[in-house]
Amino acid sequence: MTRSPQPWLGSGRLLRFALLLLSVDALDELASGVPGSAAPGIQEAFATSHAGSGALLTAFGLLSLVLEPPLFLLADRYPRRWFTCGGLLGLGLSCFLAASAPSYWVLFVALLLFGPTSGCGVTLSQATLVDSDPANSERWLTRWVLAGSLGDLATPGLLAVVYAAGLGWRTAFAACGLLACIQALTLWRQRFPDETKNDEEEDDDLPWRESLRLALTNRRLLLWSLGLVTCTLLDETLFVFATLRMSHDLGFSDGQVLTVVACFSTGAVATLVGYELLPDRILPLRLLGITSLLSLGAHVGFVLAESFVSCIAWALLSGIGIAMQYPLAKAQLYRCLPGRSGTAVAVAGLFAPLDLALPILVGMTADTWGLAPALFLLLAQPASLLALSLLGPTAGDSAESS
Repeated sequence: MTRSPQPWLGSGRLLRFALLLLSVDALDELASGVPGSAAPGIQEAFATSHAGSGALLTAFGLLSLVLEPPLFLLADRYPRRWFTCGGLLGLGLSCFLAASAPSYWVLFVALLLFGPTSGCGVTLSQATLVDSDPANSERWLTRWVLAGSLGDLATPGLLAVVYAAGLGWRTAFAACGLLACIQALTLWRQRFPDETKNDEEEDDDLPWRESLRLALTNRRLLLWSLGLVTCTLLDETLFVFATLRMSHDLGFSDGQVLTVVACFSTGAVATLVGYELLPDRILPLRLLGITSLLSLGAHVGFVLAESFVSCIAWALLSGIGIAMQYPLAKAQLYRCLPGRSGTAVAVAGLFAPLDLALPILVGMTADTWGLAPALFLLLAQPASLLALSLLGPTAGDSAESS
């Protein structure tokens, strides 16, 4: 029997807790954006190729491939506090290691550790938020992405500050590590939603093997898991290869590159804020299709742009198109398995090998044919989500959207 979690976000105390969870994603995006926004500096420090820069993004997911699925399954059965706070502490330590890395491979190991710690601390914070108010999953996931977009927007700002102070990307990593440790300690002092149920409430969880078997036979869950794999393309992967193209091919200065990168996040933030004004009756899948079409056209325009002004314009429009894709797609994933968010993200994690291969494929394309052709590969994200938007709604969507 599957539980239907009751909304807990109505009280002021729990609303503050929700805002703390949202800040987790902002910090994660701030930290994970450093390798992308600082890619030219990292390449210079370690004399790496374009493929090497892509491999750094792949490092985020290598250990996650093995560790995250079982951890997420356990998170449906044991206190979320252990996983979220422990993950954030590990994330902070991995940032400190990255800040002190004497070689490319030590930096690679640091980002290797970043992946599963971020998975526990960040992904399970999101799952806790959605489980607590499943009827409003699109709204909460939009706010989640808004918090992440603010983190993305803060990354070039953080780097601009450290550059102006005569420091470098190592200082940015160290600052993120300190913030993550503070956040872990703050969350540990909070009362988590799964600790509020009555003592007499029975645990009706299925055995984990049976739960996983049922999830793996859920066709819609598998399709949306596949679609979500592409959602990293117009995120960190875009930032890495866009900054490299603007720096190497177009000759933009560091300030110009950071300005264009910030425009992606600016367009996304404006869209996410605007979504709060839209009525609930708008069908999520219809909105996903519209934003995917917009994203297709805007990304082509950005790749073909050569001037600073045109790059800014296309980056803003691209950010508008990208903004809603992840929250709308992720909400469909959670709706495929109500009340079992840990299991849902564990199944999605089984597609991690493809997620890991994509940045390397883009990097190899850049080394062989150039950065512009490599950036065209990123169109796989809006194209796949456009195709998925043509599916019928997941059970319950029509009622909740009407």
